[in-house]
Amino acid sequence: MEIFRSTKLGKVLWKMHIPLWIVFLLDQSAVLFSYVLLIVMYRYILHKPIEDGIAVRILLAIGIFSVMDIVMGIYKGAIRYSEIREMVRIFFYVLLSSGLFFISSHIANNYVILNPLDAMWVCLFALIIFTLLFVMRIGIKYTYYYLGTMKREQRRVVVFGTDSRTAKIVNMMKADVKSKYKPEAMIDAENMHAGKMLMGVRVYGQDKIEDLASFFEQLGADSLMISDSNKDLLKMTLLDQLLDANIKVLLADHPHDMNEGGSKKGISVHDIQIEDLLNREVIVTDNCEVKQMLKDEVVLVTGAAGSIGSEIVMQVAAAKPSRLLLVDQAESPLHEIQLKLQSNFPDLKLEVYICDIRNLPRLEALFNEFRPNFVYHAAAYKHVPMMENHPCESVMVNIVGTRHVVDLSVKYGADRFVMVSTDKAVNPTNVMGCSKRIAEIYVQSLYLTLAKKSSARTKIITTRFGNVLGSNGSVVPLFKSQIAKGGPITVTHKDIIRYFMTIPEACRLVLEAGCMGKGGEIFVFDMGAPVKIYDMAKRMIRLAGLTPGKDIEIVETGLRPGEKLYEELLNDEELTLPTHHKKIMIAKVREYTYDTVRESIDELRTLATSGDKMATVGAMKVLVPEFLSKNSVYEVLDEKETESQLA
Repeated sequence: MEIFRSTKLGKVLWKMHIPLWIVFLLDQSAVLFSYVLLIVMYRYILHKPIEDGIAVRILLAIGIFSVMDIVMGIYKGAIRYSEIREMVRIFFYVLLSSGLFFISSHIANNYVILNPLDAMWVCLFALIIFTLLFVMRIGIKYTYYYLGTMKREQRRVVVFGTDSRTAKIVNMMKADVKSKYKPEAMIDAENMHAGKMLMGVRVYGQDKIEDLASFFEQLGADSLMISDSNKDLLKMTLLDQLLDANIKVLLADHPHDMNEGGSKKGISVHDIQIEDLLNREVIVTDNCEVKQMLKDEVVLVTGAAGSIGSEIVMQVAAAKPSRLLLVDQAESPLHEIQLKLQSNFPDLKLEVYICDIRNLPRLEALFNEFRPNFVYHAAAYKHVPMMENHPCESVMVNIVGTRHVVDLSVKYGADRFVMVSTDKAVNPTNVMGCSKRIAEIYVQSLYLTLAKKSSARTKIITTRFGNVLGSNGSVVPLFKSQIAKGGPITVTHKDIIRYFMTIPEACRLVLEAGCMGKGGEIFVFDMGAPVKIYDMAKRMIRLAGLTPGKDIEIVETGLRPGEKLYEELLNDEELTLPTHHKKIMIAKVREYTYDTVRESIDELRTLATSGDKMATVGAMKVLVPEFLSKNSVYEVLDEKETESQLA
């Protein structure tokens, strides 16, 4: 085979795809050959007389099979990628064509003097044709396969999972002559198929593998491949065992893009990332209901160029709104998301505005001109240490800016206003968290006041969730950058833990909450178990093929101003109410009087404008008494409050 591959003919055959007309001729040649073979069998094996009108019936058979071949598109299938479903289509093609041939032959007896066609003859005829077509396709498929595998470097892998999607990935790796991966074995986490063969690959039960390192060594494999549909089954304990044994973990995206003939764009394989391993069930939302709600509506998104805002924009655009308004003060990122939207959604009516939400006249001009039906408020200052140093700016953007956007949403009759908040707003220990909590308080008190007056046309909703993987300034991009530079990785404290979700998941939840909300709710989400940042750093180093403490050091730098060891999604005194979505709950929080909140925010704005940091933070603590600073210069304000209470 190797010698043939090196010949000119072999090289041509390997590079070329068989033209469709040749496949069609091969199919009809199989029909002709089957008929001739059957005549020979009847004469020399079965010793039966041969029917008359051979030429007429051959022409009739080829005519019927040719028409059905064209109608059913049998000849269009890419033979080198033939699969079981292609064989099923060929079976029905032969069955239907043979049936039509049998019926047509009897009808032809009225016009041409022929003996009645034997039913057994037709059955044997169909069987021979199917066998020939099957053998021809399998032969061509494996000829291409072996031509392609000659001198090909392949990486031996063990595949995790035995579900249908994983089996399809294995089949594609085996069928694709250009595949860089060769499946040597499959691991069944549930031990249902242990000892069996799937797609020609032996299956091993996970509980039967005592030593992962020796198991992979015996197979000559250095990597475990897992499909995107099974990544939630890859527990952290198993991941750690694999990394301890220097076994790479690869993630294979499910091959959705396949046509009936079996040709495909190929599977996408990459090293598994920490973002792929949330170690919890991914939250699934009702996208259909959200899309139905947003279709043909005017939607405005603030902070549209940010990590969360830009993803909200992309998901909203997919819902086909009548007009989409992007508002942000960051020029270059806003331009980038504009280009992306114009490329992905060329028919979308898009309005892009550079605007600071602190600029009330500018904002009002937008609301007055476009009258948005849905407002998603994602604009905010979010970095804890920076806001600890700039509390006045935090007040002006996160509190006053939010007040501007929600007030205008109500004034101009928006159907829904949805605010993006954070788990740092619960029992805040920093200025950023407290500013978001005050924003929550304002939007909720505004809605409750309007509801009491029966004038709450705008449903005002808040969503509260934890850290987002991959967002600007989050730990994952920081750790990746530090690893790329050779370290060290810096963590503020060895015991610090955080809740995490992905950007698309977080944004789906924002849209879902905006869809289900009746007004005045603060939605919180079941984010699963928190993640220890120190452990995440170690896993990221090992996923990069390096050793923590040897190749990359992990250095503790101490808690930053305002930072706490763990975040909470609910205040200790708060309760939750269930919704129709098991992963989404409503927080029952203390209600504030709108007039009191409005007056407090007016005072905060005056203090923030003056630039008096201490006075500004002190006023924030009055409005949110549970705000106790940590590792911050503002702790002195808590001490004074304690002394005042004791006195």
